[in-house]
Amino acid sequence: MDAPITLALSLPLAVFGAIDWCIVAGYFALMIYMGVIAARKDQDTREYFLADRSMPTWAVAISIVATSLSAATFVSCCGFALAFDLGTSEQVPRGAR
Repeated sequence: MDAPITLALSLPLAVFGAIDWCIVAGYFALMIYMGVIAARKDQDTREYFLADRSMPTWAVAISIVATSLSAATFVSCCGFALAFDLGTSEQVPRGAR
């Protein structure tokens, strides 16, 4: 009878050292600092939700494209196209059925 195969897994990346904890602490400190600086600025809901209508067109366009091509959209559109036999979905090339 063969003995079961066992794998000896070594996870050196899973153990944090002092440098790793310093980087994590520095990241959190930077995020808290940026949050405090942003909170000091007077903002109303118009400034928050519409960026005071000051965003350039290219930034809005990139945001729209990134949102429409997100992982959830990519997977769901392909699944929808296959489920309903559609060959003209955004991400499904013609004839790829």
